[in-house]
Amino acid sequence: MISGNEIQSLVDLLLERNVSLYHACQLLDFESYLALGGIPSRALLEDKGLPFTPFDTDTNDKTNGVWDKVFGNLTEFGEIFANGKFWPPTVYGPIQLQIKPSALLDASDVAICIRSAGGEEFNRELEALTIDEIDRTFYYPRNVSFPRSTQVKSQRLLAKEFGKTKPQSPEISCSVSNQVLSAEYIIAAWVDPYVLNGQGYWIVFQM
Repeated sequence: MISGNEIQSLVDLLLERNVSLYHACQLLDFESYLALGGIPSRALLEDKGLPFTPFDTDTNDKTNGVWDKVFGNLTEFGEIFANGKFWPPTVYGPIQLQIKPSALLDASDVAICIRSAGGEEFNRELEALTIDEIDRTFYYPRNVSFPRSTQVKSQRLLAKEFGKTKPQSPEISCSVSNQVLSAEYIIAAWVDPYVLNGQGYWIVFQM
């Protein structure tokens, strides 16, 4: 678990690598986010009576003690689909929020794990990576040029690196006092491309 002054060190690492954070959602969720002024925990959405997309992992999230955390990722899950390759779009939604790493400075603690917090018997504190381990999730050393500096290792390489049988893409969970990361940290809201009447559209909302 990363907390205190270590959070600044984590942000420095991500900035050095020119890494953005990402959070995917549906339009239903995005409207609720705008009402709250940022990216909230699902606990806050529930407490405020705002609509959000249910996930199969909701029960596990509550059991695992992460229902009140704000989530993000080191990679943009919709990128493969958006580039027209044979890959399904992300199940979390077609809207990808690109976030400044400095958003993590509002958190009291940050956990980056290579297993979903919605997994069975997930332990956030025990499974959180150290800053050195987070650096090792990237394919290239930190001194390479962008965008290679942002490339996260494949699940196969993560398994080899950390000795895990079924690792997943690094997932970020944050403890934030008001359970919402301010929209001021959102760089843009990207939307998966659509083809209508033979015309392709790429939508982006600058924040």
